[in-house]
Amino acid sequence: MKFSLPLVLAAAALATGCATTSTSESATAATTQTETAFMVSAVEPARSSEMLEKDRAAIRAMAGEYVVTFAFDETVPLIEGYEKKEPKRSGASEVVILIEDTPNKISLQHLLIVGAGQVIKHWRQDWVYEADNRLDFVDDQTWQTVALSDEQTKGKWTQCVYGVYDNPRYCGTGAWNHRYGNPTWTSDRNWRVLPRREFTTRDDYNAMNVENRHTITPAGWTHEQDNTKVNRTAEGNQVLVREFGFNEYRHMEGFD
Repeated sequence: MKFSLPLVLAAAALATGCATTSTSESATAATTQTETAFMVSAVEPARSSEMLEKDRAAIRAMAGEYVVTFAFDETVPLIEGYEKKEPKRSGASEVVILIEDTPNKISLQHLLIVGAGQVIKHWRQDWVYEADNRLDFVDDQTWQTVALSDEQTKGKWTQCVYGVYDNPRYCGTGAWNHRYGNPTWTSDRNWRVLPRREFTTRDDYNAMNVENRHTITPAGWTHEQDNTKVNRTAEGNQVLVREFGFNEYRHMEGFD
């Protein structure tokens, strides 16, 4: 309950004790209303149908034919004596095909084009709107289905990436941002298995803690990776080094 100042002053003139009680109750009620309003405003608002369609359009925009460059650079050593490994550079031609498109799920299959038009299945990305759960990498070659709360997933898309054998690689959850003209999705941090580029050459770490960012650009789209290489053991985690990954997908002209 709220009181106007004249009413409070009138109450004070009639009975000081009652005025003190009324003022205290008024302050408590006002504080409660303020806290409630703050809590409501802190909850992610419902995504409008217009924004949801913008999300879907951004995800579908990753389909197409591309020249792809892959770049990975270790940046910050985090244990004594660690020497940064040489940067890794590679490239490929890829076709990304839309294989599922429903209101709440979109799937994109990547295909590598090698040699004389030879096609090799590559990775797949599944996008689910307000997913109830996702797969988390919890131990060596061990995945667990983890429930997502409303707070974690409301208005957000969960991306799960699968390898060439449809084996899980990693998942992340985040909202698409359309405010600056180039749609951008940023995931929360989560664990992933070793990348294929180092799976057979490194034995000093067994997991990466990652944050992924996808941005739709005039030339195509980009995939940025904020990676931390970690050796997870029963005794605890040993953090080795940070790595920045940048994969650029540029539209290919005249591809047959």
